[in-house]
Amino acid sequence: MSKDDSRRWNARYRDQFYDVEPLPRPILESALPYLKPDGLALDLAMGLGVNARWLVERGFRVLGVDVSSEAIIYAKKRCPQLMAVLADLDDLFLPSRSFSTILNFYFLKRDLILDFTRMIQPGGIAIVETLTIDMLTLNPEVPAEFLLQKGELPGLFKNWKILLYQEGWRPANHGGQKSVASLIAQFPN
Repeated sequence: MSKDDSRRWNARYRDQFYDVEPLPRPILESALPYLKPDGLALDLAMGLGVNARWLVERGFRVLGVDVSSEAIIYAKKRCPQLMAVLADLDDLFLPSRSFSTILNFYFLKRDLILDFTRMIQPGGIAIVETLTIDMLTLNPEVPAEFLLQKGELPGLFKNWKILLYQEGWRPANHGGQKSVASLIAQFPN
């Protein structure tokens, strides 16, 4: 990330009017039986904080991190209990064994995902969903390094217990289709 990323995301959130409140990711509902509300959840690249707020409304303490001050302002207005950090995830060090849950939606930074094993508490849950390489058929301009290869996501969670894994095309929130990989995994006790 860079200051350019921060400016780009701030402009996007500032200029885009949200007349309809975005919905949380459906995979959260699937993950709820595995989650411990007594721990601290981490929402990486939380955007508008919709997923974080969904957890807060269910009794979770949540720390959300994003590079956009506009997104954080939006999220905090709608959920004052949310703990939010304005930071570039390339520069932020997160403490070891501090989180019972880690959310990572549509932000692919492989070394950060591999670092989940340091950040998560024993028995903790990671929920990850992001675009796959098949998206290049719809948008060849997307940098391939931000897209998962087919079957890659479970390999990033070696030694974790995979509770749910799905990969393929599904409807996008804005219409059309998107190719995604989704995973819920539990770190060993």
